[in-house]
Amino acid sequence: MDTNTPARLPVRILEGQVASSRATRAMEAYVRELDEMLEDGFDPALTEVTADEEVTPPRGDFLLITALTDDAVIACGAVRLIDPDTAELRRMWVEPSRRGQGFGRRLLRTLENRARALGARRAAMSLNEEMVAGLQLARVHGYVPVERFRADTTATVFVAKDL
Repeated sequence: MDTNTPARLPVRILEGQVASSRATRAMEAYVRELDEMLEDGFDPALTEVTADEEVTPPRGDFLLITALTDDAVIACGAVRLIDPDTAELRRMWVEPSRRGQGFGRRLLRTLENRARALGARRAAMSLNEEMVAGLQLARVHGYVPVERFRADTTATVFVAKDL
């Protein structure tokens, strides 16, 4: 029996975490991973920076999923309104040792629920072709290719779905 599945590992979902030190550490890990993953590396200066107020209620949110057992950060992600009907899901990351255990799905569902609570009727994401796991997660959950909705990004793939 696998005791590391989400059903077995009790977690807590923390909202409003954009300014927390744990969110900062998770985002640093995310940026390092992107820099290694992407063919041309990842330079945050070349893409639009999400201001804290954009991922703070009522315009958005930054979430952490933490383990109840040791309070370790398992995943993080952000949601922000880009127009009255559309929320962009951003900066989704799962701690490498916790991948393949359903936390990406849980994070995605939680971010979609936050998007609905913010009044969005559509969720959108911008990714890169090298983000294979993220693209697969989006596809499995009904996201389809759409026109580029942001110019200020190094992203190459844009997807969305109705909520």
